[in-house]
Amino acid sequence: MTHHQTTSTHATLWRTLGVLGLMAGAATTGGCVKHIYAINMNNPIVTGVVESNRIEARQRSLEHYHQLPAHTLSNTASITELNDKRICFDLELRAIAPNDNYIDPNNWDMGIFGKPDFSNDNGSREGLGQRRETDMQGMIGVKTTRVERTCTKDAKGKEVCKDREVVTTVKQPGTVKVIAQPYKACFANAGYVTPNTKFLSLRLRRKGTLASNIFFQWDFR
Repeated sequence: MTHHQTTSTHATLWRTLGVLGLMAGAATTGGCVKHIYAINMNNPIVTGVVESNRIEARQRSLEHYHQLPAHTLSNTASITELNDKRICFDLELRAIAPNDNYIDPNNWDMGIFGKPDFSNDNGSREGLGQRRETDMQGMIGVKTTRVERTCTKDAKGKEVCKDREVVTTVKQPGTVKVIAQPYKACFANAGYVTPNTKFLSLRLRRKGTLASNIFFQWDFR
């Protein structure tokens, strides 16, 4: 079995799991519909080759808020090895500094599943790549604090005043530091992916939250 590290970018197709009924149970948590990012590719078990298969999970709202170019904050995943013994991925997590916790692979649980039905949550991280930091021009939020005084009269007509701090955030042009952490993750292929497998999905779940779930899916032709 040969494999190679993928570098080319594929158009990312995204769709809700509400449409993919066969996936709904696996990727719906607490009644919330998640998104899955998917591409089509040939099954490496059949062809003996891992073709280019990079998938992007966009963070569009964050890019829009900071007015960064599209794909700047995309989390990515690629299958780099898939044979009858191992399934390996190259992954990269991206965030805006100082959100180091987000890009730390130790803060994410991971698992694979597919059709015909299988699942495996016993993956291992086999190495960290070089962390990158890139300064980009965009919009940043600047917090300002002011004191707001509210005065009322008590039952005796005496004026009583209270002060409270009001914090507001204003966007203005500035330098946005984008941080990225590449790493490799592998799972044993104990008969999970075969020539008959319809799709393979990789799930990343951020520890301590139900909201941060990323699903990458490779649909086999």
